[in-house]
Amino acid sequence: MRNKYLIIVLVALAMVAAACGGSDTTDETTVTTAATTTTEGDTTDTTEATTTTTEAMADPVKVGLVYDIGGRGDQSFNDSAAAGLDKAKTDFGIEASEAAANEDGSNREELLGLQSDESDIVFGVGFLFDVPMYNVSTEVPEVNYGIVDGFIDVDFDGTSDAPDNVAMLLFAEEQGSFLVGAAAALKTETDRIGFIGGVNIPLIQAFE
Repeated sequence: MRNKYLIIVLVALAMVAAACGGSDTTDETTVTTAATTTTEGDTTDTTEATTTTTEAMADPVKVGLVYDIGGRGDQSFNDSAAAGLDKAKTDFGIEASEAAANEDGSNREELLGLQSDESDIVFGVGFLFDVPMYNVSTEVPEVNYGIVDGFIDVDFDGTSDAPDNVAMLLFAEEQGSFLVGAAAALKTETDRIGFIGGVNIPLIQAFE
């Protein structure tokens, strides 16, 4: 699970970095290309020819990450996203901003909106960001968004209502869970195995 969130952030950031790489900022570099020596009597004059090149400098991608309840330090999925964000800072040189939902999660939409003011791409960690992200992304179409483990279906008809600027990052976690169950079945000495889920929701029910 930890590697999953790390890969999510790195792949998404790599795509955004490629898309946003150009800018109008330039940097001039002077390179010595040749030396000409002229001798007149006992005097030697050496002149270095220089060439000035202009290289485009890409502006760093600005990434906003909104954790769900618990935030960084939860030793779970929020920390996995934080690890991806930290690695992206090192590998891609991004500018990162992060925030965490309050104890009842009532400020998810507000935090997404605040991150949208300063970011090129904004991530919400968890399926409970579905409606808040839909609302914010439709209001700010120039920003890209990613929701982890979330499917945006605001009219509950089973089809996606995600705007074009939102990526829904979904996975078949139950396949890995099946392998764990098979391994447990091979090891049991009582022919009985059990499963404990954190919360009784469809995302966790898929592991049963």
